[in-house]
Parts: sequence; C-alpha cells; structure tokens
Amino acid sequence: MEGRPFKNPRSVFVVWSAVLALVLLTGGAANVALARYVQHMRENDPRTYLQEAQQRLNRDDLAGALEQVEQALQIAPGKPDGYRIRGLVHFRMKHWQEAFDCFQQAIQRGDLIEDTRLKSMSALMNMKRYEEALALGKRCIGESYPHWSWHWYMATTYRALGKYAEAIPYYENALKGHPNDLYVMDQLAQAYRITGNAEKAEAMERRIAEAQASQERLTP
Repeated sequence: MEGRPFKNPRSVFVVWSAVLALVLLTGGAANVALARYVQHMRENDPRTYLQEAQQRLNRDDLAGALEQVEQALQIAPGKPDGYRIRGLVHFRMKHWQEAFDCFQQAIQRGDLIEDTRLKSMSALMNMKRYEEALALGKRCIGESYPHWSWHWYMATTYRALGKYAEAIPYYENALKGHPNDLYVMDQLAQAYRITGNAEKAEAMERRIAEAQASQERLTP
C-alpha cells in the first residue's frame, strides 16, 4: 500500500525492537550512573558513618563505632558530632581523659548538647579532678542548663571532698528535680546529720519511710 514506510511487517518489528533495546540500554546506563552517584554521595557524607557509629555504639561494638567515627572525621573534621560520638565511645570504655578531650573538642566546634557537658563533668569526677568538675558544673548551671543531674553531680563532688555543708543545697535542688529518688533523699539525710541538723535529717528520714511504704503498696 502507498504511504506505508515499511512494506514488510518483519522490518517494522526489527526497527521497533532496536528502538526498544536502545531505550532500555540508555535507561539502564542512566540507572547505573544514578546509583553510582548516590553511592558516591553516601560515601562522602559524614552522617552515613556517624549513624553507623551510633548504631554500633548501641550494640556495644565499640571498636566498630570508633572506626566509623574516624571515617566521618576524615570527611568533616570541623563538625562537632564526630568528636561527641567518639567521646561517648571512650566514655563507655571508661577512658575518662580521652572522653573528656573529645567532648571538649566537640564543644569548641559548636556542640550545644547538654549531655556532652554532663559527661564532661562526670569524666572529671571519675578522674578525681574535683575542683575542675565543680568549676564546670557551676559554669553550666550559670548558663541555665536545666537538667537536675547538674545539682546531683555538684553535691556528689562536694561530698567526695568532705564538704557536706556545700553539698546540701545541691542535694536539695536535685531532689526538686527528681522528688521520688530514694538515693538522693538518703544522701541528703546523711548530709544533714553530718552537719548537725538533726531536725532536717529526721524529717528526711520520715519522707524516705513514707516513699518506701508508698512504693510497697504499688508493688503487685
């Protein structure tokens, strides 16, 4: 018939097959290129390694977590997150000096997370660097970091130094933040007794007894 570009239907099939193959080949190449690009971006994104480091830390794979953190720090040495997570790994390992140094490096690079500072103080306490711990705690309380643990750490540090009178207001503030904590109550009662305040010690001991009785009633 006139006007038909191909008189042989087989020719039409061959042409369309070639076109389809070309489309599939081009699309496949594009998909491969896209996959390679995505993989390249992942390999050069520090978050890839930091997320894996956090997951390994959660699984107690501390060596693996450190390996992932080092990869992240090679890509983004100016970011705080890698130093913070590396500090968490060392903290879990009880490498107090290494943990403290990493936390400070994170803070110097703009880390604003309160836990970074709390664990910095805890590391100092574990190294028995009590005066430095107190200075850090006072500074952070002055900067209005709200967690009640600051007051607990301050009280615990003063107690370690034998300064029970100085510890008392911090125990009291810690108890305001965690009012049902029997251990905080007990430590505060002891501090009252040691400093000669028998009336407050007895009142706190009654409160402890009431809290214990309440807990026992709630226990099935």
